[in-house]
Amino acid sequence: MSKPTRADAEMLLNLYALLSSGKLFDAAMWYRNEFDVKSYEEFKEKYPVGSEGRRKFTRYAMFCELLGVLADNGLLNTDMFFDAFGGPMWGKAEPIAKGFRKERGAPFVWENWELLSRKSKEYWDKRKPKISEED
Repeated sequence: MSKPTRADAEMLLNLYALLSSGKLFDAAMWYRNEFDVKSYEEFKEKYPVGSEGRRKFTRYAMFCELLGVLADNGLLNTDMFFDAFGGPMWGKAEPIAKGFRKERGAPFVWENWELLSRKSKEYWDKRKPKISEED
């Protein structure tokens, strides 16, 4: 990606403000620290439609999908985003997404989140440490 601009920095700060506010922050922390299912069937059983867990998962998934849409359309400086936030934590959601896609016949569900995750892997595979262990 090209050299970051002031607009890139402003977007990153706005995303940080959004992520660190209220229900989205709670959903992200829940997903990161508590969400633990291995299959779509387990997800449906543990977090039925209308449950708080389903709402938190959906809220976080929608945010990650939005990030993916921005990145896919060249509107998010992914190098800056990954450097600041790490990545979109797709791995835990992958079996849920695959099951949902299959059950609903909707192969596009959360595809931008998945694409963002792939870009994240590419970024981290090529990124060199900024500080060496000897420093």
